Amino acid sequence: ERDVLERRLSIQEAAEFSQEASLRLGEELRLAGRLGECWEALLAACAEPGLRRPQQAVQALAQVATTLAGRLGSNPAKQVEVLQGAVDAETVLRVLPRDRRDELEITLALALQAAGQAEESKILLQGLARGASSPKRRQQAEWALLVQSVDVSGEEVASAREMKVLWNDVSASLPGRGGGLGSAGG
Repeated sequence: ERDVLERRLSIQEAAEFSQEASLRLGEELRLAGRLGECWEALLAACAEPGLRRPQQAVQALAQVATTLAGRLGSNPAKQVEVLQGAVDAETVLRVLPRDRRDELEITLALALQAAGQAEESKILLQGLARGASSPKRRQQAEWALLVQSVDVSGEEVASAREMKVLWNDVSASLPGRGGGLGSAGG
């Protein structure tokens, strides 16, 4: 009986074990190509109070969310949901490098625009055009705003094609697109 009591985990040890299990589950799901489930596991890990490795968790979540959003090209509302989850986790934990956060927010703004949420997209892009961490990110936000302002019809015109080019540029500039938790650092 004493042996059983000695082997029990403390509350803190159990929480740490749960966090580690969520991160490992996310990595295994990513490796299995099950990005939707991976995103859910990583989002749950990021929501854990007292997260021990927040930078690793948020970096992995941001990477999976961006990759998953790229695969959900025909479902802009789902793209927004996936990207918003990563932005929300970063907003709470504040662990990503500023340029990576700006990149994530530009990607979210493009998804918002594609989902028909032009005003939300515009507000986000205006903030980035004024206060992004680098001239490159400010220019990307300004270009996206310019493209939005030119789009005046429901048919696919040059501005829609330009928005897709911006989306592809942002997606292509992601560091280590094929990596996951192993390459996320932390």
